[in-house]
Amino acid sequence: MSRAIATIQNQTGYLVLPENPPAPAFVGPLHLLEYYARVVEQADCGFLLDCAHLAIFQAMRGHTPLDGLDDFPLERVVEMHIAGGEEKDSHGFTYIDDTHSPAPLSACWEIFDYVRERAKN
Repeated sequence: MSRAIATIQNQTGYLVLPENPPAPAFVGPLHLLEYYARVVEQADCGFLLDCAHLAIFQAMRGHTPLDGLDDFPLERVVEMHIAGGEEKDSHGFTYIDDTHSPAPLSACWEIFDYVRERAKN
């Protein structure tokens, strides 16, 4: 991903901002923020932090809303999104759906406030 971002930036002159994705399940051992920290450092790019997507990841992995943010290069965050999510159940599997409703989860605001106070850009 970092090679693709760097290539697009170099060839177009445009800023490319990867965004953390929404999903009820993630594979692999890395924390989502650890993965994107590597991407933005290697690509030398900014980052679009979607607070709702991060809140979903944190909840699904059993983390607190702010886990992993201490080690993330917050100076790379140049845009943040915040939107609503809703807890749902499907055949006994409870998850948070990224509904974009007008009422964000409290974890979204916690993430937003933490990053807003620390992100330089």
